[in-house]
Amino acid sequence: MEKGAHRALAGAALLALMLTGAVLPAGAQFAVGGGYVVAEETSLEPVDVTADATDLQQNPNRVNVKAIGMGRTAIANGRGYNAMLENPALLSRSRFSIDLIGLQASVPTATVDAAKFVKDNQDQFTADGAFMGQIRDGLDAYQSATSLSERVDAIRQIRAGLVFPNELLDQTVGSQADPNTHGVSVIPNFQAQFGHFGVSLYGSGQIGFQVSPGNSIDTLLSVSIPDNASQLSPEIIRRLRGVVESAFRPDGTLDPEGLPQVFAMTYGDVVGAVGYARTVRPGLDLGANLKVIHRRFSTKNIDADNLDAILSEARNDLNESVTGVTVDCGALYHWGNRGTTVGLSAQNLLPLQKITSSADFSMVSSQSYYLTDTNDEPLVGFFFDRNGNPVMDGSGTFIPNAAGDTLLTVETQQITVQAPFRLKAPLLLNAGISHPVSSRWDVSADWVDILAQDDGHDGLASRIHVGTEYRLLNNLVAVRGGLAEKKVAVGAGISIKVLQLDAAYAYDNFVGDNAYFAQVKFGW
Repeated sequence: MEKGAHRALAGAALLALMLTGAVLPAGAQFAVGGGYVVAEETSLEPVDVTADATDLQQNPNRVNVKAIGMGRTAIANGRGYNAMLENPALLSRSRFSIDLIGLQASVPTATVDAAKFVKDNQDQFTADGAFMGQIRDGLDAYQSATSLSERVDAIRQIRAGLVFPNELLDQTVGSQADPNTHGVSVIPNFQAQFGHFGVSLYGSGQIGFQVSPGNSIDTLLSVSIPDNASQLSPEIIRRLRGVVESAFRPDGTLDPEGLPQVFAMTYGDVVGAVGYARTVRPGLDLGANLKVIHRRFSTKNIDADNLDAILSEARNDLNESVTGVTVDCGALYHWGNRGTTVGLSAQNLLPLQKITSSADFSMVSSQSYYLTDTNDEPLVGFFFDRNGNPVMDGSGTFIPNAAGDTLLTVETQQITVQAPFRLKAPLLLNAGISHPVSSRWDVSADWVDILAQDDGHDGLASRIHVGTEYRLLNNLVAVRGGLAEKKVAVGAGISIKVLQLDAAYAYDNFVGDNAYFAQVKFGW
């Protein structure tokens, strides 16, 4: 996913956090009981909101893993493989090749860690919410403690319950300012070149998702628990108790709105391309591709109790599609007599129809206020019956009790936001240069997206790519390196007759993080 989509995921996660905000009154006054009780609850009318559409740029052209390991430099290079998608003029290098079976895949390092964390802590994501129950038990133990040692033990229990939310933030969610984006991409492909003609058929499927911690976890993490039991103020107890009690439904299970939520964005392209290039004058080659593209796109919210099926959930909801035709053009200039080449390519010259998919964010906003007396002072310390209901006198006035609790009124409102996203194929103009230092060693540099049409790049520096490849053992082994998106890329490959294996570790715009890339091809 381009950085624009990465930002869109981040914005969606932030929107979820904003809409689930629960605010408890500050500066609370407490009676000897030290707790609080919701005496009144009010449900406001539900609200439906439609957000402005967010445009996402995604180039349907796949990038070969060999080029990824070389800092994504391919506009004037394309050595040893069919590079017609990077620059169709590279088909001017007449060759016969068939990649009969090819498979390319990538997975970010953060996604590997997050998947393991979710699997190991699946019980925490269920309606039972073991971590929240542990915190609740610790609070009960603290408020009933009669000695310092009992209070210290209770604090330890509360801290133990907070281990999972903190690990969730570190390993899966990330910060609100820079949330972690996870994803997987798989690209099966077939390619062939016969002389100056090229054919490419491939499917590109990519899933990106971000996890928001949910209101309950987000609020818990904002509370600082002191090491010293004497420093655990009534204010801290009130905030923790408020979060815990509001997180549970009447049946004793956790409200799903308070658990982690997933926003997933999925797209799939099926692309068929034919290309041709020829030498139009000494030193100058021109080429073009005709591409037929079928695109599918989906945005979806996934509940926390189904986190282990994120990929299948997102993949099964690709309900928006469009089919279109576009064209790539390219040129290759042979400079001097030392093998230096300069390339220029224009991708997606004919605009593809946009696809729109909307995700609904359904949240409950909760605001808590003190019940106040005629002097606008909080009603503190009142008597409750055995069922936990405040007792009133004959005139409907609450009966004070010195050991009672603070009374609160809670206002809740269901808010549903429809957030539309539009997937587009950007018009890209790219230039590159490649030079063979020796028969084994090449160096390359590209300036991609010269017109800055793709918001996946962060400024000019990120659009300047450099790379190199060195071949060993009669071209059996290749080692690669480069710089793309201001990040270091490394790669390697092995070619054994009909089998080619390539791998790379590089920055992935789809998720905004480093990722592992792998590619296997059988062909001639």
